[in-house]
Amino acid sequence: MYQFTNIVSHDDDTYGFGLSAESDWNTRAQLLALCPIANWDMVFDSQVESIFNPVVQPEPDDSYVLPTED
Repeated sequence: MYQFTNIVSHDDDTYGFGLSAESDWNTRAQLLALCPIANWDMVFDSQVESIFNPVVQPEPDDSYVLPTED
């Protein structure tokens, strides 16, 4: 069995995703308009909340008894 691996460097713009300097088409304002910092903050806060303040697990009700068939 053959395995093929394609490693692309961060500065290889062959696929159009390379690093570039700020220009007319990728200004900071345009990038922030796509995803405002407030959106990133909400996602980050929710992830931190779920890790450090996990959802309270329900307490089992040991007084409940399954009915038996007669």
